[in-house]
Amino acid sequence: MCRSQCINYGRYCAPDPEQHRYDGCDVVVQKLHQLCVFKVAKRTGKPWLWWDYVTHFAIRCSMKEMNYSKRCADRVIESLGLNQKEVDMCVGDPSADEENPALKAEQDTQIGKGSHSDITMLPTLVINNRQYRGKLEKGAVLRALCASFQENNKPSVCSNEEEDIQTNQCLDNNGGCWQDMAANVTACKDTSTGTVCECPVLQGVKYIGDGYNDCKAPMYQDWQPIKIRNTHTYSSYLTEVVHKAIYNLFAGIFAAHKVF
Repeated sequence: MCRSQCINYGRYCAPDPEQHRYDGCDVVVQKLHQLCVFKVAKRTGKPWLWWDYVTHFAIRCSMKEMNYSKRCADRVIESLGLNQKEVDMCVGDPSADEENPALKAEQDTQIGKGSHSDITMLPTLVINNRQYRGKLEKGAVLRALCASFQENNKPSVCSNEEEDIQTNQCLDNNGGCWQDMAANVTACKDTSTGTVCECPVLQGVKYIGDGYNDCKAPMYQDWQPIKIRNTHTYSSYLTEVVHKAIYNLFAGIFAAHKVF
């Protein structure tokens, strides 16, 4: 059993995949390929090709289609323009009774040694000595990286819409913030670090409240939505004093013209 789950004479192992005719050793070999692809891509100044590799490998080389093999991995590597010989040299001989330098270095890195907790799941992303938990997708990882910066010190890529960093989390249950659906007003703000519930500023008036349960304009009471040009809905508070003043004004005009 150990031989079917391990390479390099039991030094590096993985459990057998369920419901597939592959062994744990096949999984270890492909993880080693991923590691070596990253090393070669990074050395050539194109580390982002690792993301392309794992994406294309998952699509083209699935266990379900019985394509989970070195041959399929090699085709993906070739399609990305990476040096196949360098990848093979890094992978080495999985059947040899010796340590694999790439896997040995990875094992040492996975052991926290006080800097971070031990890594027990692969692949795992570590940001500032903290393990990232979430989807290993470009946008999700970029958001996590941007969240590690202070709000006033974020790199420009963190606000670049083309980089898929802004996903508008306010669309999901309004981010848990206060809103007035009738007037299309919300306290939810979507940032690279997540949603922020902050009472809005409308027509130069700063709403007051906790942003979660309540937001009100100061010194105003009666709420009344106003439509302008039939394109956007704006909001305004009118006090009874204002209502009465407007009424009295028009009443005076009409009286002067003997309308009443």
